[in-house]
Amino acid sequence: MKKNQLFKTRCTLLIAIAILYSCSSDDYGVANSTPASFLVSIGTLTENSATIFWTAAVDADGDTVRYAVNLDGTEVTSEISGLTYSFVGLTAATDFTGTVVASDGKGGNTSAAFSFTSAAATSAVSYDITSILSKFDGIEAVSYSVSGNTVTFTTTDLPNHTSPYWDTSNSLYEAYNGTNSNWNQNPNSIEEQNITFTMTLNPAEATTKSATPLGPIGISRNGIVFFNQYAGPNNQPLTNEINSFDQWLGHPNGRALYHYHIAPTFLIDSFGEEAFLGLLSDGFPVYGPLENGAIITNADLDDFHGHTSATEDFPEGIYHYHITNEDPYLNGNGFFGTAGTITN
Repeated sequence: MKKNQLFKTRCTLLIAIAILYSCSSDDYGVANSTPASFLVSIGTLTENSATIFWTAAVDADGDTVRYAVNLDGTEVTSEISGLTYSFVGLTAATDFTGTVVASDGKGGNTSAAFSFTSAAATSAVSYDITSILSKFDGIEAVSYSVSGNTVTFTTTDLPNHTSPYWDTSNSLYEAYNGTNSNWNQNPNSIEEQNITFTMTLNPAEATTKSATPLGPIGISRNGIVFFNQYAGPNNQPLTNEINSFDQWLGHPNGRALYHYHIAPTFLIDSFGEEAFLGLLSDGFPVYGPLENGAIITNADLDDFHGHTSATEDFPEGIYHYHITNEDPYLNGNGFFGTAGTITN
């Protein structure tokens, strides 16, 4: 009886060991799953950069997946968890191939190939504004001189039109007779200035755009300076300041410097709504609110308040700014070209 019981006990123990061993063998025998296949897409391409992005490579075992990126056989990054990568410093108009490799950290790898061609190099378009300098001839306030590929304007900034901001003894003094029922004369007056602009005769788009400052940003064809779309001292909207603009939509600041922020109606009345009105400091011209018989709106212009098209002075086309009747009026987010120097 005891032998029987002992035998049964040993058998039960052996069976348990066998089952345990069997289970352990099964656990150790489970194969690691590699990350699932995924797709790589090409994003933005420039002449020296490219962006790729890819779908997630899901791992059936729940392992964390990391990615490595190879370009033309060289690993450029590894162990990243994101799903995008940007290449920089590329050669323009060149074919590239590569792979993105998804790894689960346990030896499981899945790769996806990609290829792209970087954009062709573009040369900046430049113009010659020499022919337009004659528009400033015969204006008492302005003189200019050319040296190499630059022109320097010097202006007294004295308007050749009437204004209530002239001293009452001046022959050009005229009480306000405009249409703004909220007009309110500011305490400043018009006085002679000595302002110089030195700018290129061959304006071209700037690689890095710069914001226009408060103060002079350009010169109109009668010698009056252009200011940008903000009021000083803290770049406030012109909303209140507009009420101090005289009948020709200009006014002087606290330094007695007369200027235009918006459409200079004296020039538009004198030369027409499609006419050349002046130059900004980057050398690009400013035109009136009409083009090819149609009113220009902000929607027709880029972020800098300009566009490229033919004008009367440049029939083959040129980038130019337009005066419009809505903010920002003359210039938007900065100079399209590289600003010259301004002293005053």
